[in-house]
Amino acid sequence: MKKTKIFLSLSLVTCLNLLTSSCNNTEKKTIVYKYKIEGLVKYHKNGQELTGPAIAYTDTIFGQTKDSIWYFNTNGSKVNIIAPYKVYDIK
Repeated sequence: MKKTKIFLSLSLVTCLNLLTSSCNNTEKKTIVYKYKIEGLVKYHKNGQELTGPAIAYTDTIFGQTKDSIWYFNTNGSKVNIIAPYKVYDIK
């Protein structure tokens, strides 16, 4: 379980680094998100469905129930975060 948490944390940091450093624009842009969501995500490893911790930042929440909350990434993929989750306003 510890290796999974470390892997997910490193994956998230790597993705954020790639997103912020991939701009060709020389101006320094600051991305400001409206929401921070902490919860759990389901993923597959070795044919098993597992659950791990997640922290997500987004501008728009597209749906929410007591069991899950979801939004869409800029590439159109749906991100579903399952309970227990917390949503923080970070305007």
